[in-house]
Amino acid sequence: MSAAYALSQHPELFDVVLYERSSYTGGMATSNPINKDKYGADYINDGVQGCSPVFYNTFAILRKLGFKSTEVGMQVSFGRDVGQDFWSNVFPSQVIEK
Repeated sequence: MSAAYALSQHPELFDVVLYERSSYTGGMATSNPINKDKYGADYINDGVQGCSPVFYNTFAILRKLGFKSTEVGMQVSFGRDVGQDFWSNVFPSQVIEK
């Protein structure tokens, strides 16, 4: 997206077309509703891995283009299984039960 924006600043040199397969722009950090009775949580994050510093640039270019960010719930999970070595602040786990 940033490359397309930079190239579009030189219309005399480039004819830029940006295709997005989703019905919305971005997609770096979204929350999608899921069945709480089935999964133990009412949302799941999509496309987020550890609050990378690159998100600053993503938000900056989106603001420059007139888009606004929306609130996203933060999930934290780590471990190997949904057993004793697993922890999550969203899904039920033995660590949370303790």
